[in-house]
Amino acid sequence: MKHTAFITFVIFVICSCSCSHSVLRLGSYNIRGNQECDGINQWQFRKDSLSQIILREGFKLVGLQEAVPDQREDIVSITRYNWVGAGDLNNPILFDPSRI
Repeated sequence: MKHTAFITFVIFVICSCSCSHSVLRLGSYNIRGNQECDGINQWQFRKDSLSQIILREGFKLVGLQEAVPDQREDIVSITRYNWVGAGDLNNPILFDPSRI
């Protein structure tokens, strides 16, 4: 509950500080686990393309679902975004610290 309140507060602050002409770009991705039986769909083959989409689209906030810690850390490492959320829930919110 504490994490939900914090995340809600972060989104409220971002929205209230935005100028009327600013655009808040949001993204949401179901990362899907990393299974060896996934063949060419394994995480090692998906992480770079997803990270490039996040950067190219210029999202300020990105919600991830089913992102295990290694996957979250891969995306954070490539994008240089920060994250908030409960580490054991695998549903972090990433944000671009240079734009918030």
